[in-house]
Amino acid sequence: MLQTPDNTINLAPKESQAIRSVRSRQSYAAMAGLHGPRLATYATQINPLDITIVLGHDPRSERRRFLNDQKLVELYSYMQRKTTASRRDAIKNYIEDRLFPNSDLVGGFPAISIAVQYPIEFEEIDPAFQGVVNMSIDTGVHNKRVALDGLGRITGALALVDLALGGELLPDQAQELQKALEQISIPCVFYSPRPGQAPLTQEEIGQLFHDFNFKVTPVSAKDAIALDKSDPYIRATYFLAQNVENIRRFGMDTKAASLGSKSKAIVVQPVLLRFIRAALEGERVAEGARNISISDGVLTRSNAQQILGSLSEFLDTFADEMGEEWYQRESVHLSSAGWQALGVIYHDIAFTKNDVDRIAFARALAKRINWKRDAAIWSALVTEKTNRNGETVLSFLGAGASTRRDIVKILRREMGLKVADDETVAA
Repeated sequence: MLQTPDNTINLAPKESQAIRSVRSRQSYAAMAGLHGPRLATYATQINPLDITIVLGHDPRSERRRFLNDQKLVELYSYMQRKTTASRRDAIKNYIEDRLFPNSDLVGGFPAISIAVQYPIEFEEIDPAFQGVVNMSIDTGVHNKRVALDGLGRITGALALVDLALGGELLPDQAQELQKALEQISIPCVFYSPRPGQAPLTQEEIGQLFHDFNFKVTPVSAKDAIALDKSDPYIRATYFLAQNVENIRRFGMDTKAASLGSKSKAIVVQPVLLRFIRAALEGERVAEGARNISISDGVLTRSNAQQILGSLSEFLDTFADEMGEEWYQRESVHLSSAGWQALGVIYHDIAFTKNDVDRIAFARALAKRINWKRDAAIWSALVTEKTNRNGETVLSFLGAGASTRRDIVKILRREMGLKVADDETVAA
């Protein structure tokens, strides 16, 4: 049931104004509403196995060459960002880990959005529940349906559909996967003309596509990290904050991108995350984009306790050996570059050269290195600057990445680690 501006009730017409040949339909229970003077919306759930049926095409970038509608291809290619293989795999794994029936962690997606060219027909379910309807989408080829938002989610879901139906799995595995897919649904909002309105034009669909994909203010990196409890590396920051005594004593700041002068914490969450990623994945990840998901990383749910336990022990040993110097804010090890360099060094001894005694190395790292910024070993990296309070302080000369690389080189040299062909080996 929909209400018009004069508060009269218009039921869905039994026939469209323009008579069309309807070969097939897809029906769902939905919550209907008016969305401005031109559009109506229908909020519902669709099964992953129904996505291509509802759309009438496969919107994935690698499948667009099979589309007959060139205008649709141009719309997707011009406006919509390509879903990378790593993002597709991360979403596919998220669905399996968090949405399947046997998942032990809560998970959820924002709704995908689909534009429908012609008005969606509907019937009210019960007059007592205004807006609750049975909607019916004409899935004929003349009625364009376009994925406005959520192509990454669609791509990840369709990757699982391909796996279930593509013949790559053993029959019992394929049947089990298909059964799991049948038990989940993806939130979806359909946007179509109000009943009685003219069909959406190509230009109107293109405008909606533009608005959905470009008129968006992204969440800041620090807020995204603080809110995301699904990424195993972000979950690891909470584990270390609770299990490393020398972090727990001072705290991890989840609200800031860097430590302010009034902060009592020892580290901010984004910096601890970069330390963990460098420690477990090495320089390859430290050099890459710092906020992307790692779909094929070392850390998994089954080994997290063991791997993070060893890393926690290393950090506590290092901090205990440093004593009061551990929490001196201006020390090199507590800078963002310093934390990341420590992570790279840990990866050297724990993964590249895994027969090193990590505890003995942690003690030696604390004793042998002078971590104060005015120490001679850091002289090429720092310079005197005057801060806003008129005080003279020592600051790093280079940007974060170059400073991290320089610190890593110094630590490897001082600790007797050699680098050959980009691989670290014990001297």
